[in-house]
Amino acid sequence: MSKLKKQKSNKISEIARLGALMEHVDEKVTLVAEGVSGLNTRMDRVERTLDQHTEMIGNLAVNLEIVKSDVEFMKIP
Repeated sequence: MSKLKKQKSNKISEIARLGALMEHVDEKVTLVAEGVSGLNTRMDRVERTLDQHTEMIGNLAVNLEIVKSDVEFMKIP
């Protein structure tokens, strides 16, 4: 085989390997993107839950202040 044909064959082989590598990397990037999307969905749920809990804690604090006020009023002098 001539040197020119050998170089051309090596280039074609290298291009084929790079193509296979690109497909593999593309599959992995797709998996990572799907994982990130799932995490974003989960994070949204966590944020909603946190907002609800924060509101509940605020309500409890208000109610506790009312109870404290009532207790002070009911104390016998």
